[in-house]
Amino acid sequence: MRRMVALGAAVLVLGGCSNDDGDADRRAEPAPSSPASTAPSSPAEIELRAAVQAHSDAVLTGKVAAALRLMSRRCRDTMDERQFTEEVKLQGSIHSKPLEFQSYDAEVDGRRALVNYTYLVVESDTEPVGEPWVLEPGGWRKDEC
Repeated sequence: MRRMVALGAAVLVLGGCSNDDGDADRRAEPAPSSPASTAPSSPAEIELRAAVQAHSDAVLTGKVAAALRLMSRRCRDTMDERQFTEEVKLQGSIHSKPLEFQSYDAEVDGRRALVNYTYLVVESDTEPVGEPWVLEPGGWRKDEC
């Protein structure tokens, strides 16, 4: 049976950071648009969705530096580098390719947002909600650490 799962629980229990995957100077690029339960309507919402997809893609393909660039300054300052690197590389070895969102919804309130998104996968039935994101200089960053 296929179940919905959000990246936050299936992929990230990350506590560290590193940028040794060789693409530290490149910005993570979002994947092409995918189905969504709520289409973004403002420029901030469009940028947020692109950042969420780019972070998802980076983690699911094991790109540590790209995933790290999309984490908030607060998280980067408090994470355990080794653990973060291990978790992202593990997810890259499990998935090896980006997954399209089955659903996506965001509540944007100024410079903060709570994001819900799911994938259609076999592994889990966990669907966490309210993944925090924050708008920092340079764009939206995941603020769950």
